[in-house]
Amino acid sequence: MKDITRHIIELLFRHDCVILPSFGGFIGNYRPAGIDRETNRFTPPVKAISFNRNLVHNDGLLIGKISEEKKIGYADSKILVDSFIDELKKSLGRGERVNLDKIGHFQLNSEANIQFEPNPDTNFLLDSYGFGAFTRQPVSNYDIIRRSTGRDQQSVRPSATRKMAIRAAIAVPVIAAMILIPLKTDFFRNNASMNPLSAIEISVDSSMDDPAANNVAEFKAGDENKPAEVIEQDKAEAVAVDEEPANTLAVKPAGPQYCIVAGSFKSPANAETLADEARSKGFEASLIEAANGYTRVSLGLFANRQDAIDRRYEILAAYPDCWVTRK
Repeated sequence: MKDITRHIIELLFRHDCVILPSFGGFIGNYRPAGIDRETNRFTPPVKAISFNRNLVHNDGLLIGKISEEKKIGYADSKILVDSFIDELKKSLGRGERVNLDKIGHFQLNSEANIQFEPNPDTNFLLDSYGFGAFTRQPVSNYDIIRRSTGRDQQSVRPSATRKMAIRAAIAVPVIAAMILIPLKTDFFRNNASMNPLSAIEISVDSSMDDPAANNVAEFKAGDENKPAEVIEQDKAEAVAVDEEPANTLAVKPAGPQYCIVAGSFKSPANAETLADEARSKGFEASLIEAANGYTRVSLGLFANRQDAIDRRYEILAAYPDCWVTRK
């Protein structure tokens, strides 16, 4: 029994559902990090394990794991699993409390129904590996105003003053230029006697306010020999280029990360048979190669885990043993 339990534990770290054929299935449920403000206890994100006695269909995951680990055939692996489950049922029938190391324990209630109590000390979420719960008392007598205006302020103040002086030195000429440049042309025209350069002719190009004219002005001198319709087309193309927006960032949508698995098979032919059956029922079934060499039958790909879970509830009537896992 301990040897089989070890394989179940390894699968629970990698999958959200592990089924014991004809007995039930373990389901991993994600729970975010939390704070108990009454006890000041911090808990990391966890994958809590629950048990569903209605998941009795053999998906081949556990048997395939044992077959791969022990280097034995599928039939021999199935015998080991069936023997484990039979022993588990007999122990429960005798009224015993059956404990699965690091997973939890089973027992029958007064109505002969299976009750499962998970082990609270085991976290099957790999992303939280090494994290544990801890208790921290709130910080008291901490004056944030005194902290922000302490001795560190003296060392920051000269640097801040220099930065303000540099910014002012840059901003003043820029502001002055912005004020004087628009008045420059009219001032020199109306006060030619005051302008030492009044003898020099100042010409204002009205095309400065016209983007299309600026672009057309860049044509070569030979344009006057072109037909009128060609020149108009060149103008239109120049305006179109001028109005073209700046560089735009293309956002690449994230690919699907989760899928709904109807079954996992060692034989690809068996997986294809189940996929054909699902397609005949209107599902978009596809085959996915798992890391352990098995072929999974997927009933849908999703970028969001919650979307995959919601869709699973909709198709439970057709495939009650399906589960959600990372692609």
